[in-house]
Amino acid sequence: MKTVLIEIKNDEAYRLLKELESLNIIRLLEGEKQGQKGIANRYAGRLSEDTAVRMLDEINKSREEWARTT
Repeated sequence: MKTVLIEIKNDEAYRLLKELESLNIIRLLEGEKQGQKGIANRYAGRLSEDTAVRMLDEINKSREEWARTT
């Protein structure tokens, strides 16, 4: 058996999937059971590498500042 993640584009497609489920051909899994990935994986690649590097630099600077004040 294989598990796949699909994007349903309209109500007709969902209705067809429900029919397949009623015929005991497939089983629909709802929510997290579908193997949804965490937020980091969903948004991977959304930032340019340059932006990510600048953000990490700012985070490191703020950590250093925090360490100096304690």
